[in-house]
Amino acid sequence: MKLLDDMREVFGAALKYLGYSVNTTNPEEIEKAKQVILKWKENIVRFDAKTYAQGVVNGEFWVVHGYPENVFLQIPEEEMENFEFFVPKEGGTLCVDNMVILKDAKNKHLAYKFINFILRPEIAAKISDYLMIPSPVTDAVKYQQRKPLYNVEELSNCEIIDYLGKDIDLYNKAWEEIIK
Repeated sequence: MKLLDDMREVFGAALKYLGYSVNTTNPEEIEKAKQVILKWKENIVRFDAKTYAQGVVNGEFWVVHGYPENVFLQIPEEEMENFEFFVPKEGGTLCVDNMVILKDAKNKHLAYKFINFILRPEIAAKISDYLMIPSPVTDAVKYQQRKPLYNVEELSNCEIIDYLGKDIDLYNKAWEEIIK
């Protein structure tokens, strides 16, 4: 088994498991999460954010904590039924992909055209089908050809990781104790 080598993702999983926010700054909650992670650590080979996907696909690991599209894009179609992805009922972390146009960018009009193209429902559906994830473009579902690995409702207990400012030091100290 592998856990991501990402302090906030791992703490996010432990905090949600305990019923807390992934963005807590409560030292007692962070300490409880640290204890959970230390218990999990007994069953993991290592923390890894680079090779977990290939490791589970080639059978080196049976369980990995990670991003589904990274794993499922590497699985041969004929073996897809041998793999399962789930969002824990307690929740976890969310991420949001963004597109940005620099204020000094040349050809801004082309950037806007590209963004408008990507956000067209039939194009967004192709991206979702490829990644096997739900689309943030509501009407894309009308054009999708493939069932996503999970649905938006399964993310109802998940949270976006917030910037914590100086409070990140609470996590850093606990993480150092975990990875030593």
